[in-house]
Amino acid sequence: MSEPCAGVQERMVEALLAQRDAGAPDLAHAESCDACRAHRDDLMALRAGLDAEPWPELPEALAERARAAAFAELAATAEPARAPLPEGFGRQLVRVLAAPALLLPVIVAWNAAVLFFAAELLAGAVPAAVLTTAGAFYALAAGGSVALLFGSIPFVAQLEARRRLCEVTP
Repeated sequence: MSEPCAGVQERMVEALLAQRDAGAPDLAHAESCDACRAHRDDLMALRAGLDAEPWPELPEALAERARAAAFAELAATAEPARAPLPEGFGRQLVRVLAAPALLLPVIVAWNAAVLFFAAELLAGAVPAAVLTTAGAFYALAAGGSVALLFGSIPFVAQLEARRRLCEVTP
């Protein structure tokens, strides 16, 4: 059986199981292919036989018990809508936040010193407008990197706490 025929026949079986008609391209292929036409005819005969069979009546008590068991199983395995933060996330956040928070004054002082001394050093050689523009770009870049650093801290803490949780739980 060729590769296209296998796919067509598989989709026809899926359509039968889903209680819908096969797609138009598959039916068109079945008209031009003897093997797929025979498969389609077999499936149509099976569908007609299944449709002709009466469905057994299920006792209401049994249906209710099955429904209750299914709901209980779904409730036990369902994921919560919003996963809670992992255990130890707060401690991890403080631990990860401590170093950058202690370094923040150093970072600010360093950038202020760079701006001040660069302006003093280049004051006579570079026009004031160029110095101001360069200083503004430097301040924006430094501020952006600090914001990125502090903005990523909660994510790092959560990933670290989840990693530790996975190490403990099988």
